[in-house]
Amino acid sequence: MPILPIMIDCLKRSGISTLSVDDLRLVAGIDKFIEKCADVSLSEAHTLALLLLTVNSQADNFQAIKAAYGDRMSNNVRMMSGLINAEWSIRYNELRNRLNDPDPVSTAAAALLYSDFFYYSYRNDNNSENRIQSLRSILSCDKNNNHCQCLVQLMNSVALPTVDVDKENSFNDSNNSRKSMRMISLSMDLGGSTEAKSAMVRIAGVEGDRLQELYATYYLRFLEIEDRFYSSIFQKDSQKHEPLDFSRLFLIKGIGDELWMVYHLESKDSTELKHAMSRILPAALDAASRSVCLFATEKPDNPRFDPLTEDKDLGRCELVCSPIKIHIDLIEDAYEISQPRGEFFLSKIAKYYNCDGNSERGFQTLDKRHAEVSNRLTLGVSESGLRQYRTYRRTDYIGHEIDRFFRIGKFAKPGLVTIGDSLFKEMDIASTEIIDGKTQIRLGFPFSRRNRNSFAYEKFSVYKETATGMKGVGYAYDLHHFVDPFFLLTLDNMHQQDDLSKYL
Repeated sequence: MPILPIMIDCLKRSGISTLSVDDLRLVAGIDKFIEKCADVSLSEAHTLALLLLTVNSQADNFQAIKAAYGDRMSNNVRMMSGLINAEWSIRYNELRNRLNDPDPVSTAAAALLYSDFFYYSYRNDNNSENRIQSLRSILSCDKNNNHCQCLVQLMNSVALPTVDVDKENSFNDSNNSRKSMRMISLSMDLGGSTEAKSAMVRIAGVEGDRLQELYATYYLRFLEIEDRFYSSIFQKDSQKHEPLDFSRLFLIKGIGDELWMVYHLESKDSTELKHAMSRILPAALDAASRSVCLFATEKPDNPRFDPLTEDKDLGRCELVCSPIKIHIDLIEDAYEISQPRGEFFLSKIAKYYNCDGNSERGFQTLDKRHAEVSNRLTLGVSESGLRQYRTYRRTDYIGHEIDRFFRIGKFAKPGLVTIGDSLFKEMDIASTEIIDGKTQIRLGFPFSRRNRNSFAYEKFSVYKETATGMKGVGYAYDLHHFVDPFFLLTLDNMHQQDDLSKYL
C-alpha cells in the first residue's frame, strides 16, 4: 500500500490539518538519508520513519497502521513512537541506541536523527546551532556503527547555520530592545459608541435578529474606514510620498471598536520618522473626518429601491452616528510580553485540561488540545505539526509610555488627530503663525525615508492642550490637536455634541 494515504489518515486522526515547510524539510531529511544508505530493507525503513513523523499515542493510529501494514510494522511504530515526544536530549540518545536494533528499526532511527539535523541546518538561530552540536556529539562517539558513520559523513557535507545578529528580531531580544525600540503608536476609536448601541437596542429590542443585523452594519462601516486608512498609507500614488512598508505595521489588538496599532521604525533617524508621518498623518486626518453613520430602523428595509415598498412602515427609526477619534504618539520605552508569557504557560497548560493532572506527560505530547487551550489563553496561534509544536505569538507591550499613551485617549477629540508631545517634537516644524487667533504650522515631510533633501510642506491648524490629572502618570503632558482646514469648512451637525468652536 502507498505510504501517502496512511500518512494523511494519521495526520487527520492526530488533528494536524496542514503541512508546513518545516514539516516537509523533516520528510526531506528522511529521504536524503535513505538515498545514501545501502540496505536491503530500505522501503520498510522509509515507511516506518515517515509513519513515526505522523503518529501519536492514539490507539486508532496504530489500528490504521496495523490494518494497512500488518502486526510487524504496527509493533515497530508502537515501540518507537514514545521517543517522538520525549525531551530532545533523551530522544537523541534513545534513537542512537536504536541504531543497533535489527533492521528496519535501525535505519528508521538513523533517518529520524538525520531529518532533525537536516531541518535545523536550514534554521538561523542559536537553538538550531545547539541542536546540531548536540547531534554531532552523540553520533560521533560510535565509530563502529555503520549508520553512525553514514550520519557523520552526511552531516559533514552540510554547513552549520551561522547566527546573524543583525537579522535577529530586535523587538523580542531583551539585550537590544531598549536600544532599538522605537515605534509610532496609533489608536483609532469610535466616539459615542456606547450611546449608539443603546439607541439600537431601543429601536430593535433584544429579541429576534434585527439587533444583530444593526450591529453588523454598524461595525462594517467602521471596517470600511479602517480599510481606507490602510490603503492611504500603503498604496502607491505618484502625487504622494513613498508608501510605507506594510511588514512594519502591526495591529496589536482590537478591543471591540477600538484599534491599537504600531508602526516600527528601523532606527532613530529623524528622516525615517518624518517620512512615516507624511503618510500616517494625512490618512489619520481623513479617517478622523469621517463617522460611522447608520439609519437604524426597527424593521429591515429593502436594500434596493422599490417604489412599491418605499412607503413601508419601518417602525421606530433613528439616525445613529459615531465620530472617529485618533491619537498618535512615539514610543521608545516598552517591554514585549508575549514571549515571556508564552514561555511561562507552555509547560502549565496541560494541567488545566488533563484529568490526571499529569502536566509533564501533556507537555511532552503537545497535542491538538494543548494547542486549543494555548489559543484560548491568547498565548499566540498554536498548532501541532509533524512531531513539532508551533506557536506564532502576537506582539504585545507594557511600559510607562504605553500607559501614558492610553491615558491620552480620553483627551482625543472627534474629528481631530491628537499627537503626543514626544512625537510632535521630532516632526519638522518649518514655520508657525497665528492667524485670527488660531495657530497654523507648516510641516516638512521627506518624499522618501532615505532622502533628506527632497521635502514637501503642508499646513495644518493645531490647538495645544496640556493634559493633567492622568491617573498614575504623575506629570502634565502636552498634546497637539491637528485638524485639516478643509474639514472645518464641511463640519456638520454630527459633531455638535463636542465643543469645536475653539478650532473654528
